[in-house]
Amino acid sequence: MNDRNFLRTVIAGLTLAFSMGVSAQDVLTVADDKVGIGESTPLTLLHIKATTSTNTNYIRLQDATTTTWLLKTTGMEAFAFSKAGTGQNEFIVEADGDVKITGSFYSQGQQLNVPDYVFDPSYQLMPPEQLANFVAQNKHLPSVPSAAEIKEAGWINITEMQMTLLGKVEELTLYMLAQQKEIDELRSQIGMR
Repeated sequence: MNDRNFLRTVIAGLTLAFSMGVSAQDVLTVADDKVGIGESTPLTLLHIKATTSTNTNYIRLQDATTTTWLLKTTGMEAFAFSKAGTGQNEFIVEADGDVKITGSFYSQGQQLNVPDYVFDPSYQLMPPEQLANFVAQNKHLPSVPSAAEIKEAGWINITEMQMTLLGKVEELTLYMLAQQKEIDELRSQIGMR
């Protein structure tokens, strides 16, 4: 049998394997409704394994033009998406769950509640004294989850939190404008400009 290019079938185990190259390692195996690439006994529906330590372990995705993306392991207990030819990992998920991106992050949440309602004349800001009491008692802002709540949940909806924080920035703007109005009135009363 020529180990540079051979076909092996095992009827009993319903295994179909193709190998090409210097060794007789399986390049493609189909067994029990599972596909192995570089793996002769696939454990999942698609199991991809580098056959040597020098192989770049990745899936290449290419459109009809030249745009190519790679889904790959990084050798650092992580996997990444990178644009072929750039050498730059654009999106990385590390083993500890950390996610890193090199570009911008965009969210298209269907229920995005942008807090411009804060600027509606009917919106009632919490009076500063009441806000101060709330913060002193609860150690966090109203409508913002506490550290304990976030820890208990084990996760946080980043888009929701961004909208909550934007609402707080808009409320701060209203507080600042009210303070400036009060400062201007006081200056006017004492004859200052």
